[in-house]
Order: sequence, then C-alpha cells, then structure tokens
Amino acid sequence: ESRGYDVSMEEYEKFVDNPALGGWKAVNYAKYKKLCANHLEFFKLFEGYEGFFKKINYCPAEEAIKAIKDAGGIPVLAHPGADFYGEDYQKVIHDMIDNGIMGLECYHPDNSREVTEYSLKICKKKGLLITTGSDCHGGFVSSRKLRNPPVTLDMLNLEGLL
Repeated sequence: ESRGYDVSMEEYEKFVDNPALGGWKAVNYAKYKKLCANHLEFFKLFEGYEGFFKKINYCPAEEAIKAIKDAGGIPVLAHPGADFYGEDYQKVIHDMIDNGIMGLECYHPDNSREVTEYSLKICKKKGLLITTGSDCHGGFVSSRKLRNPPVTLDMLNLEGLL
C-alpha cells in the first residue's frame, strides 16, 4: 500500500548513508526525502500499518540480568525516563530492582527532573550505582549530545567500577 511518498526500494538501496549522521539508514533516507525531520516523525510515517514493525519478544528482565551478571557485567537500567517504559517509571524501576538490577542511569537527556531526583533517591537508599549517559548517536537525536546532561564524577556512584 502506498501513501504517495516519492520513494522506491531501488533508490533506497542506492542511497549512501552517512555514518556521521548517526541513527539508521532508513531514517536518514526518509530525512533526505524530506518525509520527516527526526526519528520520532519517522515512526509516525507508519502509523496504521499494523504488523509493519514486528514487536520483538525479549527475554524476561530477570533472565537478561542474570546473563549480564554471569558474564561479569553489571546490569544498569538505562534512561528510566524514556517514554517506551510507559508512564509508571517508578514501577519499572522497582520491578528492575526486584529482578537484580545494580544501578540506574539517573542522568540522561530523556529523564525529567522528577525522574532524575526519584532515581537518585532510590539509588542512595538502596546502595545502587548512579550512572549517566548522553545516548549520543551523532546528529541523529538533536537533544542527545556529548556532555548532555552536564554531570561530574562526584555526582555519580561508580563504586567498584573505578
């Protein structure tokens, strides 16, 4: 089914993606074609196309956390304020703690002040790691730049990592 977009698979396959832009070739192609300005608008292009994006069935959090620990890693919940977790970020945080998570990415561009403060409070109360990340993907997501959010080492708890 077509929505009248001036695109073709042949043109897409010939499209040379610029890795410096970050993100995915499909998004960068759509931006090149002026169909969207960013990754959020890209996904809206497919609204109403049921089954276009197949939902990935990930393993249960407990299983993933165990695998990370068994491999010598330290499981940390990334950007608990991201919209894909849903509105009840507090439940997500507590569920992940119950499953053995060892830290929270308290500082992240997608975390609101409320999420950051709540995450910090929980980490301090439970002795969890406090981490940060810009989630920078080049120019792919404009709010995600290096040094955003501005965090210094004394704001983190990286005990056992340094």
